[in-house]
Amino acid sequence: MRKLLRELAAVQIGYQLPGRIPHDSATLYRIIQMRDLDDAGGLCVEKMAYFIPQRDAERYIVRDGDMVFQARGTRNLAFVLRDVPPDTLASNHFYIVRIRPDVVMPEYVAWFVNQPSAQAHLTGKAQGTTMMLVPKEAFESLEVEVPPLAVQRTIVEIAALRQRERGLIEHLERKRDTLIRTLCLRAAQRAE
Repeated sequence: MRKLLRELAAVQIGYQLPGRIPHDSATLYRIIQMRDLDDAGGLCVEKMAYFIPQRDAERYIVRDGDMVFQARGTRNLAFVLRDVPPDTLASNHFYIVRIRPDVVMPEYVAWFVNQPSAQAHLTGKAQGTTMMLVPKEAFESLEVEVPPLAVQRTIVEIAALRQRERGLIEHLERKRDTLIRTLCLRAAQRAE
């Protein structure tokens, strides 16, 4: 069954920043910017800036299980937020997406949005020259294939295992490079 994203979630634009963020560690508010998410969708809390909102911050506060979609830039990926510190806002580079969990899993929607076919659709709708933007209307009108929750859960588990495998392979490659470099340096030093 296919549904429009707007039928599965409430979507809103993140907090509009007034230019540079004056860092203020005396405040409780933090803001998620593009640099604060790693490739796996993990939130790098230690990098997040503290700031004082200039207007109502409550509507921009994200919570555990919210999905954010990177609407600006060249990589328009979706991430589900976990372990979000209190009083954390998402910047206007993101759409804040509140999924209806009775219908669909947030992790499944993020996985679906990040698939090549959905990405191609969104890229085709992007506007701008230097800083591309996927319009909110285009994002909300994305058709999402919605299988039963049990199937969604299986897809999410498989995707998480694949992501973990990728991380382990990258770690193994780094270790192998270090080992080879060390062995080659030792061989060069012995040859002297």
